[in-house]
Amino acid sequence: MKGVFVGPMPVKQFLKDFLPAAPRPRPRGNLKFRSKLTQKTFEQQFACAVNDSLFCPSLEFVDTKHKGGRNFRSIRKPDISACLRDLDPAPQARDRVDWPEMEIHLEVKPEDGDLFVDHFEGSENRSLSFEHSAGPADKARGQIISYTQAQHSSQFRCFTFSVCLIGTDMARLIRWDRTGAVVTERFHWRGRSTALVEFLWRYEHLSAEERGHDTTVTEASEDEVDEALPVLEESGHWPDGVPLPLHKILVHDDETGHDHEFIAPSAVSASMALTGRASAGYIAYDLEKKVCVYVKDTWRIDMDGMEKEGSIYHRLHKHDVPHIPHLVCSGDVGDQKTRTQDYVNAAWACWTRGVIPHRHYRLVLDTIGRAIETFDSTRQLCKGLCDALEAHWIAFSKAKVLHRDISTGNVLLTEDGSEGLLIDWDLCKIIEDEQAPRQEWRTGTWQFLSAALLMDPKDKRHELSDDLESGMWVLTYNLLKFRPSVFEALGEDLFNVFDMARKASNGLTVGGRGKRAFLKNSCFEAVHMRKSYPRPCAGLVNELRKLFNPLYYREGEAEGVDEPDEELAAAAAAAAAKEKADSHAAVQTSLEVLRIFRTWLAEDGWPEDDGSEEVDLGPTKIEPSTPAQRAPTTSGKRTRDAMEGEDRHVSTASSKKRKSAVPQLPSKSTPLPSLSEQQ
Repeated sequence: MKGVFVGPMPVKQFLKDFLPAAPRPRPRGNLKFRSKLTQKTFEQQFACAVNDSLFCPSLEFVDTKHKGGRNFRSIRKPDISACLRDLDPAPQARDRVDWPEMEIHLEVKPEDGDLFVDHFEGSENRSLSFEHSAGPADKARGQIISYTQAQHSSQFRCFTFSVCLIGTDMARLIRWDRTGAVVTERFHWRGRSTALVEFLWRYEHLSAEERGHDTTVTEASEDEVDEALPVLEESGHWPDGVPLPLHKILVHDDETGHDHEFIAPSAVSASMALTGRASAGYIAYDLEKKVCVYVKDTWRIDMDGMEKEGSIYHRLHKHDVPHIPHLVCSGDVGDQKTRTQDYVNAAWACWTRGVIPHRHYRLVLDTIGRAIETFDSTRQLCKGLCDALEAHWIAFSKAKVLHRDISTGNVLLTEDGSEGLLIDWDLCKIIEDEQAPRQEWRTGTWQFLSAALLMDPKDKRHELSDDLESGMWVLTYNLLKFRPSVFEALGEDLFNVFDMARKASNGLTVGGRGKRAFLKNSCFEAVHMRKSYPRPCAGLVNELRKLFNPLYYREGEAEGVDEPDEELAAAAAAAAAKEKADSHAAVQTSLEVLRIFRTWLAEDGWPEDDGSEEVDLGPTKIEPSTPAQRAPTTSGKRTRDAMEGEDRHVSTASSKKRKSAVPQLPSKSTPLPSLSEQQ
C-alpha cells in the first residue's frame, strides 16, 4: 500500500466530507477518565472513558491489545476495538477482538511513533512523502493495514473508519476503501479540542450504509434457506457440508435493468488484498432459475478504456468465442465507489502513486469450474490450456479483445475435466480502440508475465505475443509445482524463474532474469524435463521454449557469434537475426502456438493417471503447498499496479485426489487463517 495513503487532510474537512452532521447537538464536554482507573492501561482507560460517555452509546469499546480474535489466530490484535453493543439482557462480556462485529479499530502509538508526517500546505507537497519512512513506522502501518484487511475480509464492506492515537493527546482519523486510505492531519483530541468526540457522535448517527456496510447483502430468510440449502448440498461442492449462515446477494443486471437474487454461503475463493479489485467468488443458488451458479464480487477499475467484464462477455458471445463460461447477468452495485482518489490533487495532499479508482461490481456465470492445478493427468493440463489459448485467439482475432492476464488462476477445467475455460476478462483491452488512453499501470500476474514485460514494465506494450508466452509459463509452472521431477533445487529454481524481482535504477520493480535463463536452457534444462515428464509433455514445453527464446537474442548472445573467424561469426549473427525474425513473425498470431499444442496432444505416450500431487520443493523461499492449502492469492501475485487481486472461479470439489481446491472466505462462523497460514 505504499503511496496510497492520501493526507494530511484537514480534520474538519474529513468530518464534513465523510460523516454527515448528526441530527441533534452533541453533548457538551470531552472524554473524561476515571480517577480510580489510574492503575489501568491507557487502552483500558480510554475504552472506559468512551463507554461512560454519551458520545457513541451504541458501540462498546474494548481493550483488545492482548487477545486476538478467534478467526485471526496471530498478531492481529488492535489496541482497542469498537463493536455494536450487545442488547441481550445478559450479554457476554467482550474480552477479545471480534472481527465480524467490529465497527472501528483504534491503535495507540507513542508520541514519537507517528505513522505519517504532516507538511505545510503548498506546491512542494506533491514531492514529499506523507508516509513516515522510519522502519518502526513501516511496521506500524503494516499493523493497521492488516487489521483493516481482517475486518474487510470478515464482513461485507465498502469502506471502514479507524483511529490512530498518538501519545496521550494526539490522534488521526482514517477512512479506508479499495483504492487506499484518506488520513487526517495530526490533531489534539483532549482538552478543548472536540474533533474526536465529534467523530464519535457523528458515527453514532450514521446508517449502516454510511458506516460502510454493503447493504445489498443480507441474511437469507428461513424460507430461502429451506429452498436453497438442499440444492447447494446436492451440488457436491462442499464434501463437509454447506457452511452457514447463508446470505442473499443482490445483482442488478445492467443489460436488462432487472434485479436478481442469489443465496450463497461464504465465498469459495477470495483475494486477501485490502486494496484493488478484492475479488471474491461464491457458488450460489439462483432463486429465479433454481440452479447453482457462480457469483463474482469484485471492485472493477473505474477508468476510461476499462470495459465492464459483463460487456466483454456479451462481446465474446456475439463472436462465438468457445471455451468461456456463459454470462447470466452483471452490473454495478448501486453507487458504491471508492473516494480516496478524489483527494490526490488536493492542495494539502502529499505525494501518492497508484491511486486507482474502483467501483463495486458483480457478475454471474452459469459454469462452475475447477482450478487447472487440480488436473487428473498431464494431458488434461495441456488440453485445458490449449482450449484456453484457442479462446484467447478467437477473442483476439474476431472479437478484437486481448485478455492480458493469462495465469493459473484464470484458466479452469470443467468439473469433468473435458474442457479448459478462460475466465477473468476484466483487465482485457479492446485492441481496435486506438483512441483509448494508454494506462500508466501494468496488468497481469507477476509469475506468468512475459520476460519482456518484466524487464521493461514502463515502456513495453502488452501484445498478443506476451499472452502467448504467459501460456507457456502457466504450463511450466503447473508441471514443476505439481508433478514429481528430477530437479534437486526445485524450490529455489521456481522462485528464481517465477518470483524473483529487483529494484531497477529508475525505482521500478523489474524481473525476467530467471525466465530468460529458462528460455536459454540454462535452468530446468530440456534434457531433465524429458527425464521428468512424459515424452509428449516434455516435448511440448521444450518446443515452446525454442519458439520464444530467439525473441530475447541480444547482439553477440546467440550461439556462434563469438567465433574468432569473422566469416563464421557473421554467419552465426545472420542466422540468429533470421531466427529472431522468424520467431517474432510466428507469434504475431496464435496459430503456431496452437499447432505446437495440438501436434503434441495427438502424440502417443500420454499417461492417464499422472495427475497433480503435492511435490517436495526442497529448500525454497516460497511456501510449499498443495492447492488445497493455498490462500486464494498464491497462484500468482498481481503486479503492484494491477492492485494485486487474484480471482478464482472454481468448485471446491474439483478433483478425485483433493476435494477442496480453494479455501472458503470467512463468515461469522468460519475461522480465518493466520498470516503465516495465508503466506
